Amino acid sequence: MQRPLLMALPRFGVATTSRISVLNRPCRIRPSTLLASRAFSLWPSKPTPAPETDLLPDAAVPSNPIPDASIPAAPEKLSDVVEAAFNTLPTETLIPPLQLGDLAAQGLCGMNPAGIYRLCLEYVNVTTGLPWFWTIVATGVAARLIAAPFLVRSSQKQAIMQQYHTRLQPLQAESMKAAMAKDTVTAMRLNAEIKAIRSEAGVGQMQLLQGPLVQGVMGIGSFLGIRGMAEAPILQLTQSGVDWLPNLTAVPPTWFSAVFAGMIFVQTRLAIREQPPDMQGRKFLEFMSYGMPLLTVPSMAWFNIPAGVVVSMITFSAVHIAQSSILLIPAVRRVLGLNPLGKPLAELAPPVRKRQKSL
Repeated sequence: MQRPLLMALPRFGVATTSRISVLNRPCRIRPSTLLASRAFSLWPSKPTPAPETDLLPDAAVPSNPIPDASIPAAPEKLSDVVEAAFNTLPTETLIPPLQLGDLAAQGLCGMNPAGIYRLCLEYVNVTTGLPWFWTIVATGVAARLIAAPFLVRSSQKQAIMQQYHTRLQPLQAESMKAAMAKDTVTAMRLNAEIKAIRSEAGVGQMQLLQGPLVQGVMGIGSFLGIRGMAEAPILQLTQSGVDWLPNLTAVPPTWFSAVFAGMIFVQTRLAIREQPPDMQGRKFLEFMSYGMPLLTVPSMAWFNIPAGVVVSMITFSAVHIAQSSILLIPAVRRVLGLNPLGKPLAELAPPVRKRQKSL
């Protein structure tokens, strides 16, 4: 009885069995078949494990998988997630623009210089759609253009009074001495003579002050109005619309305050040029032209002046510089009836018609 010997021929994970006789009968397996496998053994070997495959079925594997590089790393903190979501929102949806009546609803508008100026700012911003930086600039330019006729009128009246300076100066000096000596009778007599000369010139005290008064009211309204909006705060001012000065409620950088200081210097020097060389107070203006710019930069930081206020003051100063530069042109001065530049007060004389009337 023959017992077949079961031989395993593993080859590439396939088990091959053959029967070999124990007698001296020829083997049914060719030697080439045995030599074809390097893992030939007379003992059975373990089957080669099948290659690992995905546990997911073929239908669950995506046809176009997302590359690993496109998957963002998980944030370490919850605040990172909130900040990332906040930054992806458009700015317009975060802080809506103002509407007409919003400032009045917050009690920021009223019948005072600051309240009226805030109302003007709101109207310009809503009707034009300008960013708040350019809203402040546009409103400041408009305010100074409105005040320009009053300033020109005051300059004309001041030019007339300069022509009577040689007659008024002695009387004013004597009136001051009488007041200090408590000589009421003499002071009243001198004041009556001063009033008569002003009446002859056709210039009233309010006519001399109307330009500086209008300019001062607008400056106070701008300063208090914008500062009140920054302290409220009006959140729209935190988005100025310019990259180099993004927040109008914060203290401006030092270089921005230095720009305003430089404009004060130019404005004061132009005012000195408009005055006669022998005008009283000229030396004080010389001192102020250097002292005020030096005090401006530290004052801005000390008093925490918001950037929006500085923008308005720079706008006012720029328009004033432009107006002064125009008034320094000789042809313009002749048309407006202003006195020639550089002429001393002693050489100025009132018009012939008025001088004959005084005689």
